[in-house]
Amino acid sequence: MRTYLDTYCLSALEQALKKQPQEAVRFLDTWRDAGCVLTLTQAHLLEIGQLANEQLIAERLSAVALLGPALLSTTDPRPREALVQLLVANEVEHPELTNFDACFPSYEYLRSWLFVPASHDQIQTLVLRLRDKALAARQLRVRAAAQNTRTRIERQQIKKSDPAFELRFRKWYESGLVREYAFVHRTEKRPDVHDYEMIGREFFYPLGFPPFFDRIAVWAETLPSDRMSAIVHALDPYHAPAMSYTLMANRVHERSTRRAKPSDLPDWGHLAYAPYVDLAFADKATVNAVESEIRDRPQLVSPWGNRRITRAASIGAMREAIVAARESLSRE
Repeated sequence: MRTYLDTYCLSALEQALKKQPQEAVRFLDTWRDAGCVLTLTQAHLLEIGQLANEQLIAERLSAVALLGPALLSTTDPRPREALVQLLVANEVEHPELTNFDACFPSYEYLRSWLFVPASHDQIQTLVLRLRDKALAARQLRVRAAAQNTRTRIERQQIKKSDPAFELRFRKWYESGLVREYAFVHRTEKRPDVHDYEMIGREFFYPLGFPPFFDRIAVWAETLPSDRMSAIVHALDPYHAPAMSYTLMANRVHERSTRRAKPSDLPDWGHLAYAPYVDLAFADKATVNAVESEIRDRPQLVSPWGNRRITRAASIGAMREAIVAARESLSRE
């Protein structure tokens, strides 16, 4: 059972190991009995690397190691979901598209690809590497601000930029496929929802970069107009699990009167992976948002993927949630 623990859960386990060892043992026994497999993302690793010192990092990694074998994803699922949508909508097995390693014929295949086994040595190495990379980037920003000039990395990026590629990408991004898609969603499919700007940016933008750009651009330009219209009407980002949940968080944030906290962005990043696991833990605000959207706007929530998203509470509550999820899965 793939189980996604957010940062609070990992911290709760770490604290229980120190202060409530019997509760921690009960939790770990339940974890193993339920067949839980820890699923981690790059967001987890970055958060671990941001802990105050080496000792705290080591303690958190020790808690992670006690959970046994882990699966790790360093890839955002949303660009791949967009590609899956294009393939499904086209209803034809395009060799030019399906030969990419990142292209899959279904969300189920995407689920199997998204997380890969990772040893705890690999996890530790990645945590330290990401921490060092973040520290170096912060130091560059500080020096650049002090000197009021561009960093060496920024200068290299400007030097390496390809105006011809940028022009081709802009032409593709503003092509009939994208423009008609945005128009259809804005005026016909969901005129009462104001997500279409984010949909266009998030759903098509990643496909404008190598290795997708050239082949998809040629494919889109050669489509007959009636076929393009049929594909546009078949595309539905709200059906894509990670995209649907990202848009959900965006809508809740826009409606909220609460000032966004620094921790909100990582929480929303975690939410994109929730549909691809069997049980996901999240903070109270995120769980409330998901539950309200599923209840009030079911047409905007992907029908595919996991909906077992529960609040990250005490170690005992987490154990009960795992038992309930295991029983629910056994009945399906």
